[in-house]
Amino acid sequence: MIPVADTHCDLLSYLQNVANASPLSDESRCSLPLLEQGGIVLQTTAVFTVTKPGSTYLAAGQVEKLTDLLQNYPERVYALLQTEQLPDVPFTGKTALLPAIENASGLCEEHEPLNKCFERLDKMRQQLGRIFYISLTHHTENRFGGGNQTNIGLKDDGRKLLDYLARQPIAIDFSHTSDALANDILLHIDKHQLPLQVIASHSNFRALHNHPRNLPDDIAKEIIRRNGIIGLTWLKAYLGDNPLNLFEHLRYGIGMGAEHQMVCGADLFYYLPEHFPQGVFFDRYSNASHYRTLIADLAAQGLPESTQKGFLHRNLLHFLQRLWQNNS
Repeated sequence: MIPVADTHCDLLSYLQNVANASPLSDESRCSLPLLEQGGIVLQTTAVFTVTKPGSTYLAAGQVEKLTDLLQNYPERVYALLQTEQLPDVPFTGKTALLPAIENASGLCEEHEPLNKCFERLDKMRQQLGRIFYISLTHHTENRFGGGNQTNIGLKDDGRKLLDYLARQPIAIDFSHTSDALANDILLHIDKHQLPLQVIASHSNFRALHNHPRNLPDDIAKEIIRRNGIIGLTWLKAYLGDNPLNLFEHLRYGIGMGAEHQMVCGADLFYYLPEHFPQGVFFDRYSNASHYRTLIADLAAQGLPESTQKGFLHRNLLHFLQRLWQNNS
């Protein structure tokens, strides 16, 4: 079984927000059995909140859900802590879980003192050991900057959070930034020579499908130039009318020189059909077990085996080694 490493799912949000939710339930689209069936050796689990009162309470609850998973299912999952623990082939039946923070509003309410943000982040690191990445925003504006549904750039609190993160082995995620925020983050990093890694955990390319969550070429090229990674997502809204468009995005990134920086970022999450009557995922790629389908489709594309394995797991694992070894 070819192993897979993935940069984003919302299993923790499902466990927190759905009544009687179970990590074994396939309605989450990324349950523990589905991760096993898909051969997932590493799954990034987002601590996701929207920007609203109580966001920090919600984030803390998802951290508890993750610690419960690790304590209650040691035969299925484990925490990825050190570079020497990075999973290697072949898939052994256990999945490493690596947390990330999707929206820094989970660290600090809008009107709290900013030092609360740093205190909570330090506490999360103590609880979890490792945090892969942080996105400053989600769709909307918050105290740190503008999300992908805005034209707002980096705010002063965002600058201070970046300065603080420069001392941590944590990447900055551009998948939910406005274009203005992404560019401002890059300018701030360069102006102050901050040793921050930038990534897009679950975004495709806007040149192929025009959606504000997809990356414009200038930002994609900066992520690539800075040796970051780009995780391709399965969502219909970011691919268009054909699931196999995913491979056009993969080839597009490779054409930019990112063969060793393209990774998997499916963005699997639970949703109510009445909220999305047209659906969110293609039937072909709609849960974690369908990584087996994707692997077969990837082989049929005629890409070299080294490119396939790089996309499926090696590129992400190598990035984590660089992130942790250079800034721990």
